[in-house]
Amino acid sequence: MKQFKLLLVIVLLAVFNKATFGQISEPKDTSECTTTTLGNSNISFDLGADLVTRYVWRGTQYGGNGPSIQPNICFNWKGFSLGFWGAYSTNGTNSSQELDLYLSYTFWKDMLTIGFTDYFFTNDSLHEDPLNFKQNATGHIFEPSLTFNGSDKIPFRLMLAANVFGHDAYKINNDPTSDKFNKDDGIQYSSYLEVGYFTTIKDIDLDVFLGVNLTSPRGEDKTIFPVGDPTNFYIGESGFYGDKAGIVNLGFTIARDLQITEKYALPLSASIIINPMSEDYYFVFGFSF
Repeated sequence: MKQFKLLLVIVLLAVFNKATFGQISEPKDTSECTTTTLGNSNISFDLGADLVTRYVWRGTQYGGNGPSIQPNICFNWKGFSLGFWGAYSTNGTNSSQELDLYLSYTFWKDMLTIGFTDYFFTNDSLHEDPLNFKQNATGHIFEPSLTFNGSDKIPFRLMLAANVFGHDAYKINNDPTSDKFNKDDGIQYSSYLEVGYFTTIKDIDLDVFLGVNLTSPRGEDKTIFPVGDPTNFYIGESGFYGDKAGIVNLGFTIARDLQITEKYALPLSASIIINPMSEDYYFVFGFSF
């Protein structure tokens, strides 16, 4: 039996070289940063990585069509969590990668979390400067968030997050009399709301989620003309999560531990994710180590 389980792990590793599935809805989970205590202090430490067939987050695929390695490291102290999370494509065809810094505080019997995340989308070919925080040139996005985590007695969670700085989708000026007409005019402050239900059935964890884009980008308008130039109509905006307000992330995740030895179990997860707005869907599979 042990030999079979070890063989299964090897097969899982091989599958990632050719898989075409997706990844879980919300990968940046700071709630598990409680693994190892440093000395006699109250500080806990966690170091690990996820291996997933694709990186899909909040209903959108990032990092190309290949497998993604997602390392993480975090520290936890009296409700505070500080950590780094990354996503790196392994197929060699996508130069866009991600490195995030997050800080959060959990309180009220672990049911509320206030968070702040600095998402940094890097490009290997452009060698972007991580210290560049100019609004129109940075690869960073700042996002505060508020999460109700639920509990065993209240198995529901609710999360609200908004982009407040950086490489968010831009507003496009729609005033035909302005010299900024059809040009960037600030960010959209793209906002996202997610509600979820979680439970455990025997040894399998189930999480059902629904995510909504709360931002409504302004669409193109051929009836608005700049003075004296009826050919140059308003070009409209694209959105960070979608081109209109609505559901962008719908599905469920199941997770369980595969017992490899008496002392080690391999965490497995699988998800079905549907984005009704973009009409995309993903079958999710991954494991952690």
